[in-house]
Amino acid sequence: MGLAKSGILSEVEFYKMIMLPYEDQPDYLLCDDFKWIENEFFVWIRHDRIEDFVDYFVTKFGKECFDYKSTKADLTIDHVIINMTDLIGHAVDIESVFPKKEYTH
Repeated sequence: MGLAKSGILSEVEFYKMIMLPYEDQPDYLLCDDFKWIENEFFVWIRHDRIEDFVDYFVTKFGKECFDYKSTKADLTIDHVIINMTDLIGHAVDIESVFPKKEYTH
């Protein structure tokens, strides 16, 4: 467990990013869905929110995560699906935040 750029534990920042990114706008979510598929954690982001997602992510975790290794994303008619295990799994213990047995669909 390390600290995010904000000085908060990375796992707490990751949880906030998924569940409540903007405390003053509780209905504005960056991710429409999230779940484990086998051993990888994915988020579904609507096209109109992808820029907000990237801006939020860089503000909280830094752009260095994008340099760590390439991250694959899938594009659907409604969403961009991002493998968060690839993107930030090296810095955040995702399973401690979203346990596989509770968030596998």
